Amino acid sequence: MNKLTEPNFHYLSYGLATVSYMTLMLSMPLSDTIASSLEVKTSQIHLAISTLYLMFSASAIVLSMFSDIFSAGRILKYAQIMSIAGLFTVANTHSLSTFYLGCILIGGGTGCYSSIGRSVMLRHASSSEAVKKRTSFISLTIIVAPILATILAHTLIPINWRYAYYIMIAIEVAMLIYSQLALRKDRQPLSTIKTILNIWKRCLTTKSCILNMLSTGVGYALVMQTIIGNIHGILRYSATLSYMQLNFAVTGLSATYILGILTFRSLVNYDKLPIVRILITLLIPVAAVIYLEYHSTLTFLLGSLYLCCFVVGFLNPLSSSFAMAEIKGGHGMASALLTFSFAFTSAIYSFFQGYLEIPSVKFVPISMTVSFLLLLVLAMALRQKRF
Repeated sequence: MNKLTEPNFHYLSYGLATVSYMTLMLSMPLSDTIASSLEVKTSQIHLAISTLYLMFSASAIVLSMFSDIFSAGRILKYAQIMSIAGLFTVANTHSLSTFYLGCILIGGGTGCYSSIGRSVMLRHASSSEAVKKRTSFISLTIIVAPILATILAHTLIPINWRYAYYIMIAIEVAMLIYSQLALRKDRQPLSTIKTILNIWKRCLTTKSCILNMLSTGVGYALVMQTIIGNIHGILRYSATLSYMQLNFAVTGLSATYILGILTFRSLVNYDKLPIVRILITLLIPVAAVIYLEYHSTLTFLLGSLYLCCFVVGFLNPLSSSFAMAEIKGGHGMASALLTFSFAFTSAIYSFFQGYLEIPSVKFVPISMTVSFLLLLVLAMALRQKRF
């Protein structure tokens, strides 16, 4: 590959992952403000956002599959146009119905970005070491992107919440232009439906792969949908913070998650890693107890949220690494399943939060408890597996 003429496909995968999760997570921190603007309940906005997550999960599977059949460049272009149309619809909405329409378009478009980007990166990686390095960086962008979206939302709420969507449109348009220029030089071998079905069969019949993907989905849903998505509603009950202070607190969520990743990397070759996985999972109920007992005190409240982020930061790269290690081919489809697992789990969490009209401050311990039970069962089921 001529480095002077060929585009940096790994930069494309980083950009697509970042833009995808920024767009996906932009609406949650704006939910209270949008509800007030449209004169509806916040729970109704949460239900619409659960539809966004659901469409995101469907897009991760369907459009990623089509990208292998009809080419990544063609499918990605239509997906990006769909997402931009959704953002424009939400930015100009004055009714709940058009907000729903915008969420459907956003989710249907952005869901395939990360999977397509990862597939392109894998096709053009020069070595297995390059794959490990770039995959780790993609995992980092996935957790940083919601933080960026939250900061963007909190910065523009005092001015006009609609501007957050206009800025996201500008980012998406820039990504559309860059991706189309980059993918002109992507010599993609197209797949047949039969080949794709064989890959699906291989992924879905590998027990360890599926269980680890479920674990990854639950972990991301706990951190991204529950904690990051509801952080504004959580913190306003314990303290009156400026948007600058709120953004600083949100950045701490990302920092502790990254600390969890670094801890995992330091123990990746440890013989007792499956046992460590169970012990780390047991920190979630500790965080839940701290939250329930001291959520009115800002320091303890943030401590409990940071502890959860650390735990998931450790568990998610472990789970995704175990899952991908079980797959000898079709990593793009496996990546799509990981995305589907997160988005579908988040859709369920968001649906119940909206349907039952549970305030953010009360939803957090419920989500912690449910997530802990699921993660513990999965960790126990996988305790015999060595990475």
